[in-house]
Amino acid sequence: MKSTALMIQQWKNALIAEIQTLKEYEGRGILVLKGQHLATSEGGAVYWLVMAYPVSLFPGGSIVFEYNGKKAEGNILSSEGKDVIAELDLDLGVEIGKGILRNEPWDLLNKLIERLEEIEEDPAKMKTVENVMNPPQQTFHPREKVQNTVHEAVLRSKYNPVTYIWGPPGTGKTYNLARAAAYQYVNDRKILLLSHSNAAIDVITLEMCRFLQENHKWTGGEVIRYGHPEKEELYSHPELNVAKLAELEDSITGERKRKFEKKRSILKKKLSNGFNITDSAKLTKIEVGLAKVREKLRKKEGAFLEEAKVVATTLSKAATDPLIYNSQFDLIIVDEASMAYAPQIAFAATLGTRVIICGDFKQLPPIAVSRHGLVGKWLKQDIFHLSGITDWVERRQNHPQLMLLPVQRRMHPDISAFTNELFYHSLVSDHPDTLHQRASISNQSPFEKQAAVLMPVINHLPWCITDSGSRWNLLNSLAAIQLMLAANASGISSIGYATPYRAQARWMNTIISIFFNKRDVSINADIFASTVHKFQGSEKDMILFDITDSFPQEKAGALLTKKESGRLINVSVTRAKGKFILLGDDEFIKKHVSGEKPVRKLIHYLEKTGKTYNREYASVFSPVHTKRLRWYEKNKTEKLLKDIDNSKFEMILSFEKVEDVPCEIWEAVKRVSRYKTIKILCKQKDGIPLASFQLDPREYRHPFIGLDQKVLWFGSLHPGNASNKGLSYIPRVFSSRFFSSYMEGLY
Repeated sequence: MKSTALMIQQWKNALIAEIQTLKEYEGRGILVLKGQHLATSEGGAVYWLVMAYPVSLFPGGSIVFEYNGKKAEGNILSSEGKDVIAELDLDLGVEIGKGILRNEPWDLLNKLIERLEEIEEDPAKMKTVENVMNPPQQTFHPREKVQNTVHEAVLRSKYNPVTYIWGPPGTGKTYNLARAAAYQYVNDRKILLLSHSNAAIDVITLEMCRFLQENHKWTGGEVIRYGHPEKEELYSHPELNVAKLAELEDSITGERKRKFEKKRSILKKKLSNGFNITDSAKLTKIEVGLAKVREKLRKKEGAFLEEAKVVATTLSKAATDPLIYNSQFDLIIVDEASMAYAPQIAFAATLGTRVIICGDFKQLPPIAVSRHGLVGKWLKQDIFHLSGITDWVERRQNHPQLMLLPVQRRMHPDISAFTNELFYHSLVSDHPDTLHQRASISNQSPFEKQAAVLMPVINHLPWCITDSGSRWNLLNSLAAIQLMLAANASGISSIGYATPYRAQARWMNTIISIFFNKRDVSINADIFASTVHKFQGSEKDMILFDITDSFPQEKAGALLTKKESGRLINVSVTRAKGKFILLGDDEFIKKHVSGEKPVRKLIHYLEKTGKTYNREYASVFSPVHTKRLRWYEKNKTEKLLKDIDNSKFEMILSFEKVEDVPCEIWEAVKRVSRYKTIKILCKQKDGIPLASFQLDPREYRHPFIGLDQKVLWFGSLHPGNASNKGLSYIPRVFSSRFFSSYMEGLY
């Protein structure tokens, strides 16, 4: 027990170090476009802030708002879409302009420290922590009775204090956990379902609900989703949502809440057209009224939670909400445990008699920012490593408290073959039906009848540039859009775009809405673009993994080369059900990354198995899916010359050297230069063959020609610059939105 006490003290010190780093770390924050003063409060002032994009901030959360060199601290009163109502400790004036809003994530860590201190005072809870972090090597469940993986999970969690479940991608973690919980629920156990994310807990709750209903074991109000659901489907099940149950129970208060929300919406619309002191005062009163109504309904929620047999919520909610951490359960089930801090899971385990800890230690670990030694030891490693489970696996031994889910049903076998061999010691097999079930996806475009493909995008021009410590690659982004358009046209219903870099993900989300709009394209696919970290726990019919790294970078990014890069590669590949495309400059990776790194092994696997695209690009870039993006062979400049002749008022030429622009292009520009504004963005200032032009003072970044703030041609138009192995097509983008977004992003 002394070692457990020392460990918990180290956990607290690690959390304190992480909190300190978070306070010192100037994060990116959320861009606020504008704001209006609503009322003066005891603590300062109430403001209505309009975000640049929709956000989800929890009421009561601490924030810092930076504006005109001032830092105002405060709390969230409400958050809905782009609108945030906040109380700040400074009066910043009647109307405010752009600023940065930062929320304070360390509040959750402070609460976790408080929970750990409570554990230290309870010997029974200390013993639970010891069992979690040093799982007993003796089991008590009747192994001879095991019928299947669900039955094994039920038996283990009935007889043993702690059960670890290793669930590689596609092996049915949600399926097994939901049914194990359902069987325990039917046997009158009280269960707490937990995960680090709202989305993950939504999925397992819905799966359990469906299973119980199909087997006629469902009783409304006994299974509760507590917190803030992300999946819309949860809102169509009022008997699952504790907030909806409270409103149905107290219909008068529920109706008052809906009326307040309707009035608030009307007032916000009026105020968005101009400041009005009367309406501002009304909006403030409504926010106060809503807060009182919510508090009354919250008491009702507490009553429902006490009566519920199954409560599903997040690990953060469990540590911060007394309705959870003051309760006791028969069984705790933690999903996606590899992404949560070990102290979070250990605390959660103390809320019950027995615990199931499920996850995949070959996927992404928890994220912490501090470089403190204790943070590296306790917060940056997952609980499977810290409990010694992975040591047994790496020695090819079976820990008594670990059960493996051994059959995957998600991926086409050509996709799973790579990860099973490299990451899972060939312990996972494909379900016999997987090949047939995924053929309907792999047979579609792009790359018909291929499930795992390397798509080289090689072009020795400076496409990959840095952005606030991250990287973005314009050429890769447009190639990805072309592939996504092809997939959408062929009928693939869900597409994921993953990249190691935040800047590239942000850029892709900007342009996806430009190229995928209902006016120009019949949208068949659900599209999600993000960094790899946000893909864990999800799956898509097709995954595009964009390496992003390329010239002129001098080395590959740490995300692809560091020790833990294998986890990132594993998550990227295993999100794909029927088609995985590795997109990018494979020559750059081969030159700058060791052959022992997982990204090199992935490239080698795709080349070795004959799944490398043959670099004959016509079948990819010749089809036209939208007027906003077309690709042309480098040596065919007729369309560009026509665009130059038809341009109305402005032309921008961006290039490194004068000779990079073919003579026929210069001649076309000369013809129109007398009555158009010509801007030159070039490293070379002399020898420009024009009589009249303006030198753009901005730094040369990419080769392009821009016309009338709506047409952009990217790349070198000089045949001499084309490589036999390089991309022989150049993109033309026709969109004023793209033009403005590109220029803003570039400079």
